[in-house]
Amino acid sequence: MPVGGTVAERYLIETRGIPAPGEGWPEAVRYHEPSRSLLLVATAAGGEVQAVQRVYLDAKARKIGEAELLARKLPAVKQTNGVSDGAMVRLPGDTKGPVLAAEGPETGLSVWAATGHETWVALGSFRKLDPPIGRPFVICRDDDRRHAPADTALKRAVADWTRGGRAVLIATPWENRRFDKSDFNDAIQEAGAAAVQDRIERTINPGRVLNRRQPIAAVRQALDVAVSDFFDAAETWEADHEESKDQPPPVHAIRVDVGAGKTRAAYRYAARRLEAMRMVGDTRVIVVAVPTHKLADEQAQLFNTIAAERGSRLTAQVWRGMSAPDPDHEDARDPTIADKLKTKMCRNLEAVAAAREAGVDVQQAACRKKEKGQDPICCPFYTECGYQRQRRAKADLWIVPHDLLFLSKPRALGDVALLVVDESCWADGLEGANGRPTGITIDDLRQPDRILTAEGATLQIDTDRLHYLRARLLDCLQGQEDGPLQREAMHGDLNHDNATEAHRLEWRRLIDPDLHPGLSNQERKERARSARGNAQTMRVARMWSAVVALLRDGGPQVSGWLSLASEPDEEARLVRVLHIKGRRDVRKGWQVPTLLLDATMDVQLVRPYWPQVELTAELLAEAPHQHVRQIVDRALSKSMIEPLDEAEAEARPDIAKRRCKNLRTVHAILCREARSYAPGRVLIVAQKRVKEAFPSFGPLPANVEVAHHNAVSGRDEWGPQPDRDGIRALIVVGRTAPSPGAVHRLAEALMGSAVEKLAGGWYERGDAVRERLAGHADAIEAERHPDTIAEAIRWQICEGELLQIIGRGRGVNRTVENPLDVLVMTDVPVPTPVAETIAFADLDPTPDDQMMAAAGIILRNARHAASAFPDFWPSHNAADLALRRSRVRQTCKDNTLLYSDDGPWKRATYQLAGARAQPSTAIFDPSTCADPESWLTAKLGPLARFEVEPLQPDLPSPPSPEPTMKPEMLPAGRVERVPPGWMLPRVTDEATATMPILGLWHVHRAGMTIKRVEEAPEGWKGVQTHQEPFFPTPMETILRLARLEPVQEHRL
Repeated sequence: MPVGGTVAERYLIETRGIPAPGEGWPEAVRYHEPSRSLLLVATAAGGEVQAVQRVYLDAKARKIGEAELLARKLPAVKQTNGVSDGAMVRLPGDTKGPVLAAEGPETGLSVWAATGHETWVALGSFRKLDPPIGRPFVICRDDDRRHAPADTALKRAVADWTRGGRAVLIATPWENRRFDKSDFNDAIQEAGAAAVQDRIERTINPGRVLNRRQPIAAVRQALDVAVSDFFDAAETWEADHEESKDQPPPVHAIRVDVGAGKTRAAYRYAARRLEAMRMVGDTRVIVVAVPTHKLADEQAQLFNTIAAERGSRLTAQVWRGMSAPDPDHEDARDPTIADKLKTKMCRNLEAVAAAREAGVDVQQAACRKKEKGQDPICCPFYTECGYQRQRRAKADLWIVPHDLLFLSKPRALGDVALLVVDESCWADGLEGANGRPTGITIDDLRQPDRILTAEGATLQIDTDRLHYLRARLLDCLQGQEDGPLQREAMHGDLNHDNATEAHRLEWRRLIDPDLHPGLSNQERKERARSARGNAQTMRVARMWSAVVALLRDGGPQVSGWLSLASEPDEEARLVRVLHIKGRRDVRKGWQVPTLLLDATMDVQLVRPYWPQVELTAELLAEAPHQHVRQIVDRALSKSMIEPLDEAEAEARPDIAKRRCKNLRTVHAILCREARSYAPGRVLIVAQKRVKEAFPSFGPLPANVEVAHHNAVSGRDEWGPQPDRDGIRALIVVGRTAPSPGAVHRLAEALMGSAVEKLAGGWYERGDAVRERLAGHADAIEAERHPDTIAEAIRWQICEGELLQIIGRGRGVNRTVENPLDVLVMTDVPVPTPVAETIAFADLDPTPDDQMMAAAGIILRNARHAASAFPDFWPSHNAADLALRRSRVRQTCKDNTLLYSDDGPWKRATYQLAGARAQPSTAIFDPSTCADPESWLTAKLGPLARFEVEPLQPDLPSPPSPEPTMKPEMLPAGRVERVPPGWMLPRVTDEATATMPILGLWHVHRAGMTIKRVEEAPEGWKGVQTHQEPFFPTPMETILRLARLEPVQEHRL
């Protein structure tokens, strides 16, 4: 009977919170009065009833309890009768709109009632459903626990459906995942039907991302204006500063895409400003801060070139630290000497270390000391010292490392007029945030430390005052549990003023060991020993600085710079330790008009250093000739592919074996992808330990260059240059995923306030978007931190680093003659438009790929393949089965084409020694398998015959008419001519080769006349409405949209 007016309706409305539909409940939802049960009727595609699910209810409109279940002798609260496979509960809606899918009836009815969309209820696993073609299929999933088996099964199902041409979307009940097994019915009860409707509609229509991307020419013009505005603002401030000394200098921040020319623009305006300064006798310098010396050398050359082009005599120099290699020493250009072994700028680093440990001026203590009326005392290496040579050098523009901004400005640089900071520098000013935390024990504060005069006498009053203030601090710490210091626990006589006093008193405890350059090593050690407590004194002073910050007006409620912990000491006794973090300020000599340039600029992270910073431009460029593919169902995290060291592998052999297998698969994929672009250069960027493990799985192709994450920022050797082509393809393997603890330490050190620990121990997962072409976006789910600053830091380390890596190929500078393909092998939403999303299984290596990757050779004989590659196939039968399967189903690419005579491969015929041996074939890559005969002999035994076959000349290709596009389909500014290389992929037959854009493609079969396609079959209707421009889209993408499996017989 109908549900209306029954206890089943009360169950749905009152108990489950599902609003009553205005047009009544669907026919598939019924009530069975004799058994007091809600009935869900599942039908097949033709409408035949195939299964029924009952939900047994009590008189109060709730599911029956255990007692009633036993009394009524029922098998379960829910009972399904019939065959559920291929059947579903169908809730009506617009037959042309999206289809929602749910696993349970209450969930299905919730999303149906909230949205009105057609809804299918699976009465079990989603995998039982067959998504429609041409309509969005929205999986309304439950919020399962992390790494639940259902989650893995769903990812596999989505990958299979997507490969079959279905448009599958996933909706979750909450904006931030809870991982508590809640569902959309919980959401409708908690937040209402409107909230559920919003969740579904956001998934179906995530909208266009704010399309701020502009053509590169427009970006460069806007960048030029923004840089010019900064130099104008700096000049205006200088004029006003003469009258008002309190006005802080302007700080402009510009976020601009990699490759747009931000550094060159800054140097052009710097040269212009310096020329104007020199005209009026202004001798000040401009300083540029960069992350590495290598980048500094490149930029010094760039500025000198710009100055020469302008006809000026301006020069740039690089400022190096004392422990940096001396670029003018003869060993600097010797590639056989590691950097750590090369001659350093300072020849006496022991004296420098002693001075720094004592907290005294390094120049006076280790380099040169001049007493009044006496000759200067100099270091024995003073005249040959690279650092002193640098101090004597003159330059108009100095390029310095980021770290120098947080130290006193070297006097040798002179007065600074302007500062330009290139690339991100916020992390360089943090202390105690990385590695083992620094700190002091509580017992250290109980020590009878004294404040002394220069002659060594105790200043008793000051000493007693310091001990009193330490005692007040100890009183506050006594009652605090382990963890960050609480502001409310700082009580009694301790306040901001006397904490500041204690800080000054601690600094007065420093002892001057009277170090100078004329001391022998032994004398220096003895004097340094008298001040060995200075390092501890400076740590305690830093601790008081953190207390001052906690107690100031407007200070944090919980300190991010001080935290208590209980740790074992050297004798394994548990002692209380005060861990110290902090943030160094930009020193006074650097507080001048400043321009910050960064592709991942986030002003939240630089504001603690420059409170007055303004984001004056955010410039994102189009890259029409960069094609990005991304896998969307694997993170390829360290836990999946990073090899364990020997000790760990012995302790955890199963994990070591799994990671080895995964990494071998990745290696084979990389080798195949790289070979498909040969002889074009291919850059592979992976985690450092992953990169180092690649050679153990086989030689990488000759066209491959390898780098690792966090070591490519600012490097320019892979982009196109006037004298050379850039890389043809770039492959990113995995991502940098900092732990929440590491992110918390960085955020706390930066901001001074504690970050609340995450309840689940890892990041939340919530709504996100993946940027697609033409400003479109996909609604997805991604990791994020609920704390704003912590999330900004996590993004910089993860997504920001991916952006830096992809930017190495300089995609914004590519042309139709010099395109760039990018493969992103991680599911993190990269902040760049993605043309194509794929499943990891789409990249699965074939047996040919595996053999070529491992040894640079492919064996066509299955028995020989099993003998030569026992790690792949344990037996001849396993190898034979794998080879036969691979010839039926090719994944990702047609490898028959890849490993053909068109490439750098060679074909060999060989025959083993023995009466029954038959000739066999091998294909090898001479760049990675230089001596295939010796390799075959070593793997298979003596050979009776070995011949390398000559390459067959390419057959002339039949002429193909040039495809055209309707004018309204052509993207503005794009080329209409299709490069010949795009016509290579194969399709199955003429019927399925019909393309959705009429009059655009032609079908050709060898030996037959060309046939023009006039109309599209029924299956193409969903693809005909595809909005993204097809040009310049690789044929592989179009074939995947068309759901065509590449085979060898036909050409499109």
